Amino acid sequence: MRLLAAFVLPGGRSMGVDATTTRWITAGLALLIGAVLGACGPKVDPVRPASGPLVPAPGPDNAPKSEPTAGQTTETGQLASTAATEPGTAGADDSQDDDDDLSLLDLQLIDESVSVDYDRKEWRHWIDADGDCQDTRNEVLIAESEIPVTFVGTKQCKVKTGKWTCPYTGKIFTAPGGLDIDHLVALGNAARSGGQAWSPDRKRDYANDLDEPEHLIAVAASANRSKSDKGPEKWLPPMVSYRCTYLADWVAVKRRWGLGVTADELGVLRAELTNCPVAVGSLSGPGDPAPGEAE
Repeated sequence: MRLLAAFVLPGGRSMGVDATTTRWITAGLALLIGAVLGACGPKVDPVRPASGPLVPAPGPDNAPKSEPTAGQTTETGQLASTAATEPGTAGADDSQDDDDDLSLLDLQLIDESVSVDYDRKEWRHWIDADGDCQDTRNEVLIAESEIPVTFVGTKQCKVKTGKWTCPYTGKIFTAPGGLDIDHLVALGNAARSGGQAWSPDRKRDYANDLDEPEHLIAVAASANRSKSDKGPEKWLPPMVSYRCTYLADWVAVKRRWGLGVTADELGVLRAELTNCPVAVGSLSGPGDPAPGEAE
């Protein structure tokens, strides 16, 4: 038996419809009401990811919050730190103390109050180590001349002319008479820094070391006399542009030969090298063995 429902039409008339028609009309009305409500701003249901629990849809109250970058202000009004911290590294509080700096330069601190009996004659120079008649002084002059040198006599043992620019003063020389061959770390300084205890052979080797170009350099005689055997705490080259190289070479020589430094000397090295393009850290590794040392 089919069920009938009555609908009132305009004018008071009624029309009977069966149950199937009633269900279609009801569904159509539901769709119409849903569309009207959606236009008025529907409530957004939670979004379900492919797996896992329900998460709220993005909105002003639950949007992801990014950390403030260096220099930006945090939500509490504090300035974000400008120091980047790597995972597993300490923050800005782990500054190095004097012992760390000393270790960084790989130099041993010595007691400058202890006197040594330095005798320049014990540091024999200039020698002809390779037997070619050119002693250490002439070997340096040949190596550092900016043009081919000429020699005195046909044996070519002694340099006559060339071109040298003094790194301490910037002065140019064309004859070697106005030049000294300077031990970057002077013999007297080396003696006070631990070298006085060396054997005669090791002192000779130090006085004539041609293996590293920074060990012996051709400089204006007047500048060399002004420097004497002073360390960088008491004397630096007049040419300011050369000072960084001078200090880096100073450290290299002392490390290579296992020589120590005084507290004042170390202080100047730390302060000056900090402002140099040559990073102190690059000097921290073990130096090449000096002549006569085991590999």
